[in-house]
Amino acid sequence: MRKNITSLDALADISSLETGYDVFRFLKQASNDAGFESFTLFGMPSEQETLREATMLGTWQPQLVAAYDELCLAGESAVLSRARSSTLPFTWQIEAINAGLPDDKRQRAIDLFTDFNMTQGLVCPIHVPDQTAYLIEFTGSSIPKEPDLLNTMHILALHATERLRALTKPDPCQTIKLTQRERDCLYWTAEGKTSAEIATILSISEHTVNHYLSLAARKLNSHTRAQAIARAIRLGLIS
Repeated sequence: MRKNITSLDALADISSLETGYDVFRFLKQASNDAGFESFTLFGMPSEQETLREATMLGTWQPQLVAAYDELCLAGESAVLSRARSSTLPFTWQIEAINAGLPDDKRQRAIDLFTDFNMTQGLVCPIHVPDQTAYLIEFTGSSIPKEPDLLNTMHILALHATERLRALTKPDPCQTIKLTQRERDCLYWTAEGKTSAEIATILSISEHTVNHYLSLAARKLNSHTRAQAIARAIRLGLIS
């Protein structure tokens, strides 16, 4: 049964959250109370990133994420394309949102999300001042349609993401040191190169490139490669 969600009360709850897990629990409860069956929060992935790399927290099943990445859908996603260029929330339905996919992927994508009871969704794009972007997607087999409720979910998504950012903000007194290889991998990623292309440029394996990028992202307290690049540039670690 759907519960009443009051944005002002919920915002007060968000300000008291103390850990990333608290943010996860809050969003899961708000999602369920509003009538959604699942949600995920991820950094807006580039066309070269996988959804697994971009996911920060949520209730989407790992099998779904793995299958999504196997189909290489991030680079062709109508949801991501629209979210990258807008700050407004929007809803989608499974058939319509996948209509533009190539024939060999369209039905596979529809079947994948249908198998996980995710045939409709609410997308909340979140663009922040440091030029990073996030997205919270609330999904289910039948989602609420009331405009007031959808707007409330968008407000909660904005504040929950900002709270998570505040909780994971790097210590300004901490010196971040990247190795030359980590800087090289970040630089070429910023130039639009894939891991495979970087591996060729640096004469190392693709697995090693991904390892260096993961290490750099961890040092920069970033959840995605795009965030790591933005922070590395801001700190003068790459140019």
